[in-house]
Amino acid sequence: MTLPTTAMAILATALVSFSSFGQMRVMSWNVAKLVGNPVSQLAVIQAAHADNLNGFAIPVDIFLFQEVPNSVQAQLLTIVQTSAPFGSTYQMATFTTSGTEDASAGAQCMIYRTQSISEITAGHADITTGAGRQADRWKLSLDGYDPAVAVMYGYSAHLKASMGSSNENLRLSGAEAIRSNSALLPANTSLFYAGDFNLYSNTEPAFVHFLSAGSNRGVDVYGGGDWGGESFAARHTQSPLLVTGTLVGGGMDDRFDFHLPSPAMMDGEGLSVIPGSTRPFGNDGGHFDSAINTGNNTYYPADLARSNSLADALFDASDHIPLIVDYQLPARMYGAIVGLPAKVIVGATFPFIAEVTNAANAIVSSGADELDFAVSSTGNVSGFGSGSVLATNPAAEIDLTLSAPVAGVAYGTVIFSTNSQMAFPTSALLEVQVPVLRHARPSLSSTVDSLATTINVDVTGTGGSSAQTIVSVPLWNLGWNAGQSASIVQSAVVQGASWPVTAGVGSTITNQSATVRVTIPAGSVGPAGATATLRIIAAEENLAGAVPSTIVVTIHANGGQPVTPDLDGDGIVGGGDLAILLASWGSSQADLDGDGIVGGSDLTLMLAAWGS
Repeated sequence: MTLPTTAMAILATALVSFSSFGQMRVMSWNVAKLVGNPVSQLAVIQAAHADNLNGFAIPVDIFLFQEVPNSVQAQLLTIVQTSAPFGSTYQMATFTTSGTEDASAGAQCMIYRTQSISEITAGHADITTGAGRQADRWKLSLDGYDPAVAVMYGYSAHLKASMGSSNENLRLSGAEAIRSNSALLPANTSLFYAGDFNLYSNTEPAFVHFLSAGSNRGVDVYGGGDWGGESFAARHTQSPLLVTGTLVGGGMDDRFDFHLPSPAMMDGEGLSVIPGSTRPFGNDGGHFDSAINTGNNTYYPADLARSNSLADALFDASDHIPLIVDYQLPARMYGAIVGLPAKVIVGATFPFIAEVTNAANAIVSSGADELDFAVSSTGNVSGFGSGSVLATNPAAEIDLTLSAPVAGVAYGTVIFSTNSQMAFPTSALLEVQVPVLRHARPSLSSTVDSLATTINVDVTGTGGSSAQTIVSVPLWNLGWNAGQSASIVQSAVVQGASWPVTAGVGSTITNQSATVRVTIPAGSVGPAGATATLRIIAAEENLAGAVPSTIVVTIHANGGQPVTPDLDGDGIVGGGDLAILLASWGSSQADLDGDGIVGGSDLTLMLAAWGS
């Protein structure tokens, strides 16, 4: 798209409004058919929105639930909707189940935040994983980005439970079915495998298969190593209670719940897992083989009360605890032009700046991919540059130059582009259109260019008269219209005589003339006359490209009657005349001998005429 601009322009395509709170939060949780305490279930989900163990709190964008029979899906959606922070609403993604699935372990359920996620329903798939269970695949797009590019797939599965080779084989066949489905997607697809996989060790065939080479394999954020025993207690997700009742007990000793991103979501580009953000929610690593609320829980090290409250809710909500993963968002490109003038004068070159901001709505710098950008230009705009900018950093600046070789309009474009993964937009441009004025044409004539002239003036009021002579110099701006700069009388100085400029300085000349006036004081010109130069500097509007002009006016002042020693006009040369002479000493006033200055020879003439 193109946008005309003058003083400033904004890359409008980067301003598409979207309501993401920053980053993307995904939570997977086996809710045990919601047989736990519903008040505690609500408390856990509310706490997940507020969880800031990773340095920030954001609403959960994607919930993946396991063990959801058809009979409780509406109840589960109500719990999630009730938990919603202000400004967030939630919707259930495509939900499929069957009598067999309900009878065995319940279905998979996804609920997503409508301010940040949209489901592409055509991408949903059911995948048979054995033992009457189905895994689900959902296709999602990030709101505020290109829906054809910012796409990911989420898988949720609940694989066969319990130990033994037959159960391990069922889990393996389930993992094979899921990997076979993901292999149908393009290579390097952004996806994750999540759910209750019921895996007992990192050597189990199903786990090995999830991570095995091939298109869109899973990646274990813990490196694929062992997770058994107390030394790995912080990775365990089952069971938060010790005694089996309505819910399965046994204490916190198993890593049954997983979130395995594909390599495309682990490369730090575009939509990608924030390192260190994967966490079993509420597990402080200090409750191996015990209930999660035994004694004090230190999940929030500086807030025991908050940790203990969360642990109590987890204890009553389900026999698994949630697994939370935070993702960085792709970059968003926002461009602006800063410092571009409203207009210039022909011949100008004007520096200005292209600003590039990463507008991804991240709360912390790790919450969005860096924006790798390039800026180029065409036409009357020159300059280019490139760089990277984080979402929480100030805008990057690229220096550009506008040139105006001819009057009319200076045209050009500023082109913004990025190759950052999933970034939006990938390219856009701003169209620059700046009016270019013609130079002013200051002139002493109303019809032709004239920057110099001579004026002859007969001076009156020589001698003791109080009269003075005014010299008027009219100035025009030839050919002026709205496409031409105004002419401004910046200064006017008389050289060669003490004649003040009494009007005209500061005048702006467009379609009307202005007049510069010089006053020749009485008595300042002797009988021989005087010559002085009026030098006028005519500036242009305060715009780039302005060039001053100099106008020279030669003024010949013809002398009048000789000045007599009777300066006070009382008919006799005496004390009053002497007082005037002495008061004018060193000036041209009362100059009796015509040499332009009152001095000793003038006093001699007055004393010679004393009393006459």
